[in-house]
Amino acid sequence: MVADVTPLTFPAQDKPRIAKARVGIVIDASCDVPDEFLNDPDVAVIPIPIRIGAHTYVDQHDPVATRRYMRENANGEGATGQSVPLDAEAMKALFVERFSLDYDSVYCLTITQSRSPIYDAASQGSIQALSTIRAQRQAADISRPFQFRVIDTKQMFAGSGIAPLALHDMLKSGMDTREIRDALYRVIDSSYAYAVPDDLGYARARSRLRGDKSIGMVSALLGGALDIKPVIQVAQGNTAAVGKFRGRKEAWGNLFGLVAKQVSRGLNVPHVVVSYAGPLAEVKDNLDFSRLQHACENEGIQLHLVQMSITGMMNFGPGGLVIGFSGPEHRPQF
Repeated sequence: MVADVTPLTFPAQDKPRIAKARVGIVIDASCDVPDEFLNDPDVAVIPIPIRIGAHTYVDQHDPVATRRYMRENANGEGATGQSVPLDAEAMKALFVERFSLDYDSVYCLTITQSRSPIYDAASQGSIQALSTIRAQRQAADISRPFQFRVIDTKQMFAGSGIAPLALHDMLKSGMDTREIRDALYRVIDSSYAYAVPDDLGYARARSRLRGDKSIGMVSALLGGALDIKPVIQVAQGNTAAVGKFRGRKEAWGNLFGLVAKQVSRGLNVPHVVVSYAGPLAEVKDNLDFSRLQHACENEGIQLHLVQMSITGMMNFGPGGLVIGFSGPEHRPQF
């Protein structure tokens, strides 16, 4: 339960009821996606309360809240923070309020269940919501069937942004709904994320809280002394350290180069998401990022540079960088 944090409200829709079938997309707030996706009226965000000491932040892609978090936690205070995800009852309330009468199909895509309870809470909440939604639709004389799917992206942060973008493209293209589910799972199964924490000590503190052993004690101490930056791969819900470099410039350069090579090989989805826990100008001004931009332009890939979610910033710390895409199976070679 989250009764001891700031109450969360889900504004009712004031749009006129429509007869045309409509599909909604739900993501949790840790999912890093561009503003144009969030601005779609058929997209909803599951908020995530974050506690750091005596302060509570509500992660819901609100720029004001994000700037406040960055300002108040610029020195790594978030290392001891905790997320307080909504429980099943709160998920039910969101789903009923937002989708019961105006939608016939809803896809809810969440951060990997191997790292968060959000998937389980959303699954339980959707089941609990169905009877209420069906009763409301019957009272409103809506006879069309209603379906609600909760799907684990098996990814985190920028990585979990790829599946919603792919789904959005499928819906816009008019793909048959009977084909969407299988296509979406193929995207998920081929999605990768690569992360570069800027502070190994911070990253180790966070990984210990999550039970993630990707970064060990010796690596943290050595990294702090030599400014070593690890590269962590996320695939199929699993994390593993796949490289380490001296300093940010070398780490980012190698990672942007790796992704540029994958773009040139051909991606499964025409999107690459880069999320950053800091001023976005620091990424835009990077020469290797510019090379990745050119590679994406040459291949017709949309490159999205976005502010990392509060949840992501809490987990990776100031200066953390995550890149997500969906492409052929590969071994990272730097």
